[in-house]
Amino acid sequence: MPQVTSIQQIIEDSLLRGNRCYFLTHDEANDSFPAIKGEQWDDTRSIDAELLETLLTDKNLPYKPEHPLSLRGMRIKGDLDLSRKCLVREVFFIDCHFDGSVVLDKASLSTLEIINCSLQSFSANGVLMDGDLMLTGSEVKEYIQLSKSKIEGNDSIRGWWQCMAVIGRVRQSTAE
Repeated sequence: MPQVTSIQQIIEDSLLRGNRCYFLTHDEANDSFPAIKGEQWDDTRSIDAELLETLLTDKNLPYKPEHPLSLRGMRIKGDLDLSRKCLVREVFFIDCHFDGSVVLDKASLSTLEIINCSLQSFSANGVLMDGDLMLTGSEVKEYIQLSKSKIEGNDSIRGWWQCMAVIGRVRQSTAE
């Protein structure tokens, strides 16, 4: 069994209690946007994308699904590939740095907010969401793909793009 890191323990404790996880140094030069400084953050503020995938999709973990995963000031190492997965909780990334891409192709989830983050690319083709999708104030270096997706809640895609945005058919339903 792999050794549990202190970061993993902090995140798991926050899921058990329903708390947010903030990994801030309280040094404005280190913590303020842009999160592109995140590539320089060490392991005290880093988590592997594979572990996040487990925390977001494993129904057998002892964390209540109504407790969202809310991370601020984290570096996510690797691609967060949640393609064809069913996420069991809402997800909030604030002031985070993704070394790789966020991929949600044909995933099923509730709410996802990526605010003031930096990431290589974002793909959510065919995603089914019964909550909100917010990708605001973030820097996406390569591309954004959002095609044939169904988002029941609100959606907002605003930020600093150094990329080509490919936004296809997005069906948005509103509850009446």
